[in-house]
Amino acid sequence: MEEKTGGRSLCTIYESRKYTRTYVKIQRRRVPAPRAHSGEIKNGDTDMIQYETIISDMTESLYTVVAVIDALGYPPLALVLVAASAAALFLISKKHVAAFLLSLVAALCFSAALKFFFAVPRPDSMLIETAGYRFPSWHALFAGAFLTSVCIGVFTLTRSVFIRTTSVIVGAFLLVAVAWSRVFLHVHLPVDVIIGSLLGIGLACGVHFMLFRNSRSD
Repeated sequence: MEEKTGGRSLCTIYESRKYTRTYVKIQRRRVPAPRAHSGEIKNGDTDMIQYETIISDMTESLYTVVAVIDALGYPPLALVLVAASAAALFLISKKHVAAFLLSLVAALCFSAALKFFFAVPRPDSMLIETAGYRFPSWHALFAGAFLTSVCIGVFTLTRSVFIRTTSVIVGAFLLVAVAWSRVFLHVHLPVDVIIGSLLGIGLACGVHFMLFRNSRSD
């Protein structure tokens, strides 16, 4: 019997062991435990039980990773990350902080406007309850603008090829992780997170270009 949950956060999903087993993408056959009077456990049954245990552990570990990634989108933690990044960028210049914050505000406004304009409903197979429309992904758009702004700040701060390359690799990895988590939870389709990520990157680059171009002309 399939169990449904009305949890509002991924923490509820992770705490429910039956829920993760119900929605795991790797379909597997449930094998009943050997009966006490059978006298012995066959090798095939032992292998299948071990397989079930491994898959269950992998599923819970996967949901743990998704829970950590999804938690980054909660407003309190997101504000802490934004404040910490703004403080770090302040060491470079106030204009970088202004470009960083303006990029995030533009990402929020642009995402809200596109969601309202297209009004695409979310998939029916969502693993968590979430409101709003599907396209584009707010998480991907915001993450794209956030990480791009940080990378631009790193490029301005140092000329080290190693540090610049590392910042791009880490930023790209985090952006892919955020996008993947939203698709994994069935709250978005791949097109939503891909376009959201590209829009976030484009907005951040555009804002920084406009601000610093004006400063150079002055």
